[in-house]
Amino acid sequence: MKKKILLIVIVFSVLFSITFIIMGIYINGLSKPRNILSKGISFIHDESKKYVLIDNNLNVGDTYTITSTLDFNLDSAYYLRDSNNNTDSLKKYNFIKNISNMDTNLLLKQDNSSKTNYLELNQKIGDESIVGYKRLVSNSTEYYFVNGILNNYVNNGTCNYFEALSDENTTYSNIEYLYDFIFESLNNNLKNEYFEAYEVDENINSKMIKVHQISIKFTNKNVREILNGILKDLKKDEKANNILSNIDSKFSDYKVKDKTNFFDKDESYTLNVYTTKVLYKPLKYELVHMDKESKENYIIEKNNDIYNYYYLEDDNIIYTADIKVLDDGISSKIYNSSSKEIGELLLEKKNHNIVINYSFDNSIDKVNFKYTSLYDKVKNNKSYINKKKLDIKYLVNKESKIDGSIELISKVENKADIDTDIKEAILYSKLSDDKKELIKNKRENVKNRLER
Repeated sequence: MKKKILLIVIVFSVLFSITFIIMGIYINGLSKPRNILSKGISFIHDESKKYVLIDNNLNVGDTYTITSTLDFNLDSAYYLRDSNNNTDSLKKYNFIKNISNMDTNLLLKQDNSSKTNYLELNQKIGDESIVGYKRLVSNSTEYYFVNGILNNYVNNGTCNYFEALSDENTTYSNIEYLYDFIFESLNNNLKNEYFEAYEVDENINSKMIKVHQISIKFTNKNVREILNGILKDLKKDEKANNILSNIDSKFSDYKVKDKTNFFDKDESYTLNVYTTKVLYKPLKYELVHMDKESKENYIIEKNNDIYNYYYLEDDNIIYTADIKVLDDGISSKIYNSSSKEIGELLLEKKNHNIVINYSFDNSIDKVNFKYTSLYDKVKNNKSYINKKKLDIKYLVNKESKIDGSIELISKVENKADIDTDIKEAILYSKLSDDKKELIKNKRENVKNRLER
């Protein structure tokens, strides 16, 4: 009997020991800085995905025709007034007025069965052609035509765009795969050695409590390492590499060079995350931006179902906001340091339609911003009309810096008829140096024309 009791005690002791070891390993894993930050990354991934990817019943597949018109209707009293004695302001005002007078039409067709893709962009001001561009992918070859420079299509060589598409790997699924992969890779490339950890007393929801803090200071060196790490992961992953290499044949050569700098010499960004001390539940996120002259803090605290946001300059509260994350969007009021309401942000998605309203007025800067993406005549997985519109009014000291709207209307349907004559196409290598130079400088020449 005693032996049986002893055996039971030994078994339970071993089980308890194993349980505590597993719990210790689990909690130790939770305490890793990368795992702590990954909770915030996962939240951003999940919330933003709803707005990045279209709803399934709007997916018309990989054979489609998209016919779009883009209309600018913008003005600027600020750049007009300043254009009399400032060349840069004159160029900006001319650019705003010219694009507002410009008609833009875009046609995109794709026939997945014949592995053919066609793009046509036409932009005119009155009878003057600003851009006349055509691009065709057919028989794994890319051709393009530039109006005003060429009389024929140019054979630009091999293009394996369609190699990334199949019945299993559609454009939609490829975009979703890359979206998920990049977020996962970002998380994996945040090395624990980039972080420092502390036990501190911190003000959380107006109370001083003992918390665990992790901090990562972003430098030119570790940002380069993170980005190159993501590129390396994309290249190593067979599916991701196949998608990107077939879109851009030069993808394998991409690298963030050592001389690439993201911050100025005296500039820095530090991210602090404050968590509970046991299960390391995030309580507060803080981004600190410093340069030679100033310090800015961007703080988010979770308080039940509300996220409290604070913006500080040199440790002084300038703005606050109460943010509610809802199933169908985001709602927030913005206040100044005196708790006076000075703006709001509303984001809503219902039945495919997205509406974003933002207003802000601190007596110096006044912004009214409204974005809508509305769907009409939806036939599930067959066709629809989408109207995207941005209304913006930005005033500085009561003077309009930019005012007006941008509207993109697209008709999408799941069929395509592509018939383009490329019999007279010539190889790029056969073009004269003058033609090659004109093609190379086309974008800059268009910009210069719009600034006149």
